[in-house]
Amino acid sequence: MNLDHETMMEHAVLGSFLIESSISDKADFIFDELSETDFNRDSSRRMFRVFKEMHENEESIDLVTVCAKLKAKGELETIGGEVFVCSLMDSVSTTNHIRHYAGKVRKNAVMRKIRREISQLNPEAEPEAVERVMQLVQERDTDDGVSVVTPKAFMLYCSAYSNWKRANDALKKTKQIYRTPNGAVQQSPFVSIARGWMQMMTKLAAEMGIPATMRSRIMPQTGNSKDEDTEFFGY
Repeated sequence: MNLDHETMMEHAVLGSFLIESSISDKADFIFDELSETDFNRDSSRRMFRVFKEMHENEESIDLVTVCAKLKAKGELETIGGEVFVCSLMDSVSTTNHIRHYAGKVRKNAVMRKIRREISQLNPEAEPEAVERVMQLVQERDTDDGVSVVTPKAFMLYCSAYSNWKRANDALKKTKQIYRTPNGAVQQSPFVSIARGWMQMMTKLAAEMGIPATMRSRIMPQTGNSKDEDTEFFGY
């Protein structure tokens, strides 16, 4: 079974507890750092909840004891039985990196929360814009943490993207340069509108801490050639 990266990190945290019962020196940190809701999969949340209860009761967290605890709660078969619990032990070979795995789980939880809040604040946000920024924010953070990025900043970027897209779509249906009835040459107003929203997206990208080398990757594609883009947007 192929697991996504997010699930692999969750399993790595849980598996670390099972392969070495003597990680109590790290356990306090993990249980302080993470909460049940930081795990995306229901099975992971159930396992973490049981681990935390056992740790607080100073019970040994091992395969036999955990399975017995889950069975007593009527949750063993719900999460996939002993086969699932055993598979967690195969997900890691050492507990040395449990703090790193926990950081990734926490980071993923923060990113999911931001996505939800964006959807609530702006249900009409362009999915393409949301995913483009989310991916680069994750790449931006080289450590296990997530720098402060407010949902409002994401929402503003998505709104700017939507406005740019409307202006750009309008440009595709009209000429960038046209003649007025009296013969004067005039630029389409949609050119300056699109350029303004493009500049707004660039500014917001900088405010969100996206490095200059990465900013071009969150800028929408105009569908024009590179030379046309340069002339059109003045870059």
